[in-house]
Amino acid sequence: MTRFTLLLSLLLFQGCAIAKETRCGWLDNPSPGNYWLSDKDGTWIIARQGAEQAEGVELLTPQRETDFVNMNYGYGYSCACIRVEANHDTQLIEKIYKYKQLSLEQCLDDDSIKKRNIRLRSPGERN
Repeated sequence: MTRFTLLLSLLLFQGCAIAKETRCGWLDNPSPGNYWLSDKDGTWIIARQGAEQAEGVELLTPQRETDFVNMNYGYGYSCACIRVEANHDTQLIEKIYKYKQLSLEQCLDDDSIKKRNIRLRSPGERN
């Protein structure tokens, strides 16, 4: 194998591991600096406290409180789609391009992702 062929093979192989795609599922933010997305393909790490985080993580801000499950003083989870660059070998999200919060029902109704035990409130219902 020539040097050129080897170099080309390595570049092509590396390019296959990272893909720009849209992933939808449960977006967890249980504590400061920790984010991950659980979808039909498993759990994708976005950020870990004290470690590297995906470029664009600041985009992940819930827009509708009614579609956010608050578990711990403003930390919790929601249903979302994010446009990302993902490394399939490590299941790390490396870059976030776009974030869209979805209704909790969309994740609850999706048979391809793990269910969560959520009691949805009726409009106007309080704790």
